[in-house]
Amino acid sequence: MARLFFGLLLLAGLGAVGFGGLQLFAPHMLASVPGISVEVPEADAASAPSVAPVEPVIAAAPPPPPPAPPAPELDNPVFGAASAPIVRSPVTPAPPPLEESLREVPVAYETPKTASYGKPFEVTFALDARAGAQTATGGLPGVGEIVEGQARVSERVKASLVGTAFEIELQSPEVQLLGADTENRWLWLVTPKAEGDQPLYVELFALVGEDAKPVRTFNGTVTVEVTQFQRVVSLATAANPLAVFLGGIGSTIGGLFGFFRFLRRRG
Repeated sequence: MARLFFGLLLLAGLGAVGFGGLQLFAPHMLASVPGISVEVPEADAASAPSVAPVEPVIAAAPPPPPPAPPAPELDNPVFGAASAPIVRSPVTPAPPPLEESLREVPVAYETPKTASYGKPFEVTFALDARAGAQTATGGLPGVGEIVEGQARVSERVKASLVGTAFEIELQSPEVQLLGADTENRWLWLVTPKAEGDQPLYVELFALVGEDAKPVRTFNGTVTVEVTQFQRVVSLATAANPLAVFLGGIGSTIGGLFGFFRFLRRRG
């Protein structure tokens, strides 16, 4: 039993030494490899070739143009002025109010019920602007938790996924035109960074000109689970590499000492 204990202590120490040493010395080892970083010498102002200033050449001014002939006099200047055509600029009609430019469409939002810490998953949001559409679930994979609803949107729509406990990467265009023949779909790749029930919601915007008007928010919650091994790795990564390295050396020495002491007693 003692031999097994000291053997495990020795293995744990060697693992800690390797992990801490890699984090502690790897940057210095990479920096010593030639070709990785190249110092660019600064330009020497003294060695730069001197260029003599060029004297500006002033050309002679061209002769003045001949005087224009006098304009013919009108017999009836009042009649001539009144007979000139009047050009009126077209009047641009004012755009309709925002509420009148929106139309209601079905939307759907899908997230997984549970997720693993550090393991990416997909989130999908869809809307169906086709005539007669009653649901937008046809644009979803159908493997997670689905939330359905209605939203009033413009011809150009923007959807954003928000969650402070996640790393979010957009996989589709953020701004889309309403489709006349198929659903509009937004896709994100999401990686959990915290444990527990974490909010993850979609913000929908109507784009009118250069303005983005928020029209609705679709809330969701994802339960992030963490295994015991992930906890150990997370603590080891967050720890000081020097402390891990020194602790590994101490554990290795203790394991070797106990193991040799056990062999001496057996002998």
